[in-house]
Amino acid sequence: VTNINYYLADLDEVKGLAPRTIKLDHAILSAALTHGVETDWIKDNPAKRAKLKPAKGLNVEPFTTEHIGQLYQAAIPDEDIDMATAIALAAVTGCRRGELAGLKWSDLDVDKAALRIERQWVPGEGGQHLTYETKTGKARTVYIGADGVALLERYRSAKALEVGHDPDGWLLSYNGGTTPLRAKSMTEYVGRLAKELKIPAHLHTLRHWKQTEMNRQGVDLPTAADQGGHSVGVMAETYLHTSDDRAAVAGELVAAVVEKVIQTTTSPDFK
Repeated sequence: VTNINYYLADLDEVKGLAPRTIKLDHAILSAALTHGVETDWIKDNPAKRAKLKPAKGLNVEPFTTEHIGQLYQAAIPDEDIDMATAIALAAVTGCRRGELAGLKWSDLDVDKAALRIERQWVPGEGGQHLTYETKTGKARTVYIGADGVALLERYRSAKALEVGHDPDGWLLSYNGGTTPLRAKSMTEYVGRLAKELKIPAHLHTLRHWKQTEMNRQGVDLPTAADQGGHSVGVMAETYLHTSDDRAAVAGELVAAVVEKVIQTTTSPDFK
């Protein structure tokens, strides 16, 4: 039980996973151990006695667009252009950390302003391991716009001057493409930086931000889901967040539509 409690605490405090994700992880672990009891592999299921940490209150400061700039600028004085670019690219693409680490320069299509996501580094025994598929098993193209291309071109120029540049190498790399950034290192770096700046974020927060921002900018749900590499259902349930001001605007828009139609169909006596 103690080991499971430590494991669940690590998911929250170190990896920074959402309470919903931790609860799901615990449920899967408990189901596996229940199967172990049923097949006489173990005597009881310790996961049933483990204590899940209560969900955090709703008064936590929201992550904002300005926080992205603060994280990026804080990395630059460290002379860490690699991590600074990783932070910006995580926000631009909304990619998972393993997908970011798995990007190569050959995945960049400058003319289309797009990146091809078709591999990722996943944690495992002895370090991270490369797999030629994404979490969903499907490759996808993520469009990054002219500003996203400019971000990568600045990074490529800086690395070429510093350590050289391998056009076929890893995109995010300390040594010009020979060795990719470690997915876990990116998570730890952003988590540490956010804590120092008192910003409510970890690396995966940037993925959430992009999905919500696409919705705020009016991107249709199927397109937003495709760009994020998940189903429409997961997109709607997990990544879209709203606010009172947006709800107020929505109310104004809908009421205006209703008012217009009733004014054009009601007799003059009732106008």
